[in-house]
Amino acid sequence: MKRHLIPAVALVALLAAPAGAGSPRAVQQTADSIAATMSSSTSSARKESYQSIHFDGCRLGYTVSGTYPSGGLYTIEFQDLDFSALDVAASKTGQDYTDYVVLRFQNPFSYRSLTDTLSVSTTVINVADREAAQTLLEGFVRLAGQCR
Repeated sequence: MKRHLIPAVALVALLAAPAGAGSPRAVQQTADSIAATMSSSTSSARKESYQSIHFDGCRLGYTVSGTYPSGGLYTIEFQDLDFSALDVAASKTGQDYTDYVVLRFQNPFSYRSLTDTLSVSTTVINVADREAAQTLLEGFVRLAGQCR
């Protein structure tokens, strides 16, 4: 398996960001680290790529394209994931044929594919390896703390 290294700058910025209620600068540093990790550690099993990853303060929006296990292609846009409403206890990492992070929110957000627009409260972010999954989960939890 090809290993993807988390950019050192992103990891240092993530670890250096203060925990707890965050200043706009600290929130932005954490958000930048999350975005860098997401874009540099995509799932090779899903052949994923991100067209966009953007934060507006404590809200995340992103568009991801990839391949379902059945071989079908997808492009999904997620909007308005509010990290002040992240359910930290229900969010976790896992592994099946790819490593991933499950994020559960107390407030629903928008999921839009070519065929559906839904309001959902859980998303799965596929990543390259366990290290990236753990780094992302820690970043998301840190951001949730900064946003409360």
